[in-house]
Amino acid sequence: MNQTRQVPLLQVPINATREVDALADAGADVFYFGLTLAGIREERVGWAMENGRDKKEASVGSTGEMRELVAAVHARGRRTVLAMNRLYPPAVLPAIEEATATAIESGVDGVIVSDLALFRFVQQRWPELPITASTIMGIHNSAGIALAGRLGFRQVVLPRPMRLEEIKGLTQGEGPGIEIFIARERCRFINAYCRLEHLVPNADGSGFERKASPICTQNLLDDAGGNWQGEEHEASSESCGLCAIAALRHLPRIHAFKIVGRGNPLELRLRFVREARRLLDSSIADRVEAEKDVRREQAVECSPAKCYYPAIEHRGKPTPVAPQPAEPTVVPQTNLPIHALLFAGANTVDVPDGMAGIYLGHETCVHLLPSLSLLRKLASSAIDRGMEVRLVLPPLFADRELRAGLKLAAALATLAPGRSEVTANDVGTLIALREELGDSVGRTLGRLLVFQRHDPRLLRWKESAETVALVNAMPAPHIGAIGEMALARRAEVSPSREWQKWEAKGIDRLTLHAGPGLLSMGRACVTLAGIAAETSGVRSFQVPTHCDRPCLTRHRKVSVPGSGESYLVHCNAMLAPLAFPNALPAEVDRIVIHLNR
Repeated sequence: MNQTRQVPLLQVPINATREVDALADAGADVFYFGLTLAGIREERVGWAMENGRDKKEASVGSTGEMRELVAAVHARGRRTVLAMNRLYPPAVLPAIEEATATAIESGVDGVIVSDLALFRFVQQRWPELPITASTIMGIHNSAGIALAGRLGFRQVVLPRPMRLEEIKGLTQGEGPGIEIFIARERCRFINAYCRLEHLVPNADGSGFERKASPICTQNLLDDAGGNWQGEEHEASSESCGLCAIAALRHLPRIHAFKIVGRGNPLELRLRFVREARRLLDSSIADRVEAEKDVRREQAVECSPAKCYYPAIEHRGKPTPVAPQPAEPTVVPQTNLPIHALLFAGANTVDVPDGMAGIYLGHETCVHLLPSLSLLRKLASSAIDRGMEVRLVLPPLFADRELRAGLKLAAALATLAPGRSEVTANDVGTLIALREELGDSVGRTLGRLLVFQRHDPRLLRWKESAETVALVNAMPAPHIGAIGEMALARRAEVSPSREWQKWEAKGIDRLTLHAGPGLLSMGRACVTLAGIAAETSGVRSFQVPTHCDRPCLTRHRKVSVPGSGESYLVHCNAMLAPLAFPNALPAEVDRIVIHLNR
C-alpha cells in the first residue's frame, strides 16, 4: 500500500464488500464506488443517472451495504471515495443530496462530483471533506483547473483522450491534484460532452436493452449502403494506458492513477490493478521501457488498437470518398432574428437572404476553427453587409488550444468593439473569456454545457408525463451556477421534444439551434480512426495535434437496422435529426441555422 505521497495513489473501482481483500492485496490505495437509489428508479421510469452507471450491479444498492463496504476498506487501512458524478435536474437533486449526506456520515473519505449544486451542498456542510471534480465536469485546460482550485476542489479528473504532453503542461505550478485514467473503458466520445444513452427501452417498449445499448459501439448502416461504427467495444473496454505511470508519476501534482470498471468482473479489474501496482513500485521512469515491461509480463495486452496514449499520429493517405449529399438547410418561419452558422470549410459569407448575422467557428472540433486571417476576412465581410458576427468555440483542451481560441475571440472583439459575443463549450474557456477579455465580449454557454437528451431510442418509451419530464429535464442548478461564475446570461439549446419550464437562474436568454440536436463530440477522432483502419489495419485511438480535415467530405446519415431510428455523423460529432418546434419558450430570442455546404 502507498503509505506516503512519494508516489501517486492507485484508485480502483469496487462493487461489493466481498472484493475488498482481493483488490487491497493486489495493491489498491483508494476505492471508489457509486450508489443506486432504488426509490428514484422506481418512481421515474428509465432513471439511471445517479453516478454514471446504469447497471445496478455497478453500484452499492443499500445504506447497510455501503456501511459494510466502508468499514471493510478502513479495516485494511485504505480510503473510500463516493462517486456521485452526474448532472442532476431539480426534481431529483434533493434525493441525491440526501444519499450523499448519508454516505459522508457513514465515513467515506471523499466524494467525486460533477454537479456544481451538489458540490456547494457538500462543501457548505463538510468544508474539510476532499471533493474531486469528475471528468463529467469537463475541466481540461489551465483556466478550468485554476477555477476548480479557487472553488475548493482538491483534485480534478482529466478526461480520457488527453495527450501525455498536455497532461504534463497542466501539472505545472500550484493548483489542485490531477487524477489520470490508465486502464479500461477508454472512449472517443468524451464523458462531459456525450449524451448517448446507455440505458434505453427495447424496440417493442418492454424492458430495457442490456446488450450493445451504447449506439457508438453498434454496427450502423449509412445512407450509401455501407457500415459505420464509432467505437469497437472490445478495444475500448480493455484499453491500456499503463505506460502513463512511467511518464507522469514523477510530477508533483499527479495525485492518483485511476482504473475504470465499475460493474465489470473482479478478475478483469485485478489484472490491471496488479500491473499498475507493479509499475508504480518499480524504478521504471521511461514510457518506452514501461511498454516493453507490460508486453514482457503479458498480464494485459499492449497493442496500438487498445492504447490510451498513442505516441504516433496516423499520417496514412485515406481512400478517396465521394462527398455525401448535404442535408438541406431549412430556414424556419419565425419572426425571431436568424443567424447562420457557416460550414467549417466555408471561405465566403454565402448565406440565405434575411440573415441577421453569422456564427463563425465550430461546436465540437478545434481543427475546424477558422484561421485568424480567415476569421477577419469573413467577419469583415459580414459586418460590411450590416450583419452581426458571433464566434463559437468547441471544448478547448490544454493550453495550446485555449490560447488559439482566445486569440480568435480577441480578434473578433477588435473588429466589433462592444458588440462581440463568444459561445464556449467548456467551463474553463468561459472563465478565461471573462478574465482575459472582460466586457469586450459577451459570453454564452454552448450546447455542450446545457445537458439535453436527444437519443432517438428514447422515443420508444410510452407517453406519460413522468417520462416526458425525465427525457427533457435539464440540470438547471448546475447550468445556473456556470452562468453565475462566467457572468453569462445566455445559453444555447437544441429543439426539445416537449419544452419544460426554463429554471437556470440568471440565464434568461436562449439561442435555439434549428438544426439537429447535439448528442456527442469526440476528440479521438472517429474519421481518423477509420482512415487508420483503411491504411494500416488498426483502428487506433487518434488525438491529432494537426489535421487535414478529411471529415468535411465524410459526413453521413446512419441508422439502426430495421428500426427507422437515424443519426447524423458530422465531422467528429453525432447528432440527432429534430423537428423545429411549434411553440418556443419565452426566453428564446434568437435562432441559429446550420449551413451544410
